[in-house]
Amino acid sequence: MPAPSRESYLFLPWYAPEVLYSTFFVSGLIMLYGLYRHLRGYGIGFRQFFSLLSKDSGDKLGRFLKFDLGQRKVLSEKGGGMMHSAIFYGFLMLLAYTTLIFIQTDILPLFTSAVFMEGSFYLGLEFLGDSLGIAYVVGLAVALYRRYVVKPERLKTGIDDHIVLTMLIWIGISGFILEAFRFLALPTVWAAFSPVGGAISGALTIVQGLSVEAPVVYQILWWAHMLSVFALVAITPYTKLVHVFTSGFNLALAERKPLGRLSTPFSLQKVVESGRFEDIKKAAVSSLEQAL
Repeated sequence: MPAPSRESYLFLPWYAPEVLYSTFFVSGLIMLYGLYRHLRGYGIGFRQFFSLLSKDSGDKLGRFLKFDLGQRKVLSEKGGGMMHSAIFYGFLMLLAYTTLIFIQTDILPLFTSAVFMEGSFYLGLEFLGDSLGIAYVVGLAVALYRRYVVKPERLKTGIDDHIVLTMLIWIGISGFILEAFRFLALPTVWAAFSPVGGAISGALTIVQGLSVEAPVVYQILWWAHMLSVFALVAITPYTKLVHVFTSGFNLALAERKPLGRLSTPFSLQKVVESGRFEDIKKAAVSSLEQAL
């Protein structure tokens, strides 16, 4: 029995890679232009941004690991913290998995015949992908419930919220359905390592004749799924999703302040004269939060 491995461009036409990466290139340019516009809002360009990022790089890397990847502040939020983290880590896992497939399928063959997406490593990735993928979908379902049913006052819903949430949940669900049709068209004994896709595939077997049409359905779903991903990449800087990048911008631009320096300046004499001692408290708390 052959070792478990990832099939490349299964059932797809020969020109699929060219179309795929041409589309990705265009969507990437659109995204970069949007990010450039945001940087110009800070009064800087890409070159200055990377120069600022390299300054105090060790400190900034620590804050990145703590607050961005570690989601420290997000997890402390009541109500939406776990939801946001489930979406974040689920999407991060799917992105990492897709990147590894890209490296194995399109990069490594240019230099070597080595294969790393096989055996136990591949099966482990399949299981992690499904596990965190379902966390991603559940997190999005909770987000939909909060925004459209609970409707907290602080949540303002605009047209971009409708578009982004619809695209995010479609990408998650279509990914599982795509996986299910892959198993349906090409049954494998290791489908159990993809519990969600395997379960959907098992349920679809009751539809008479669907196995025969599975390769065609797989192709249609594959194009719809991938083009949706690229569309999301392109529109990200023009929606609220841009905070994924602007948090990095803020990290690069933030100065490292000596412990004890208040980030919000104020005149002690003016505060005493006005009696607005709350200003001191706000400034101290703001400084403490940044120090931590």
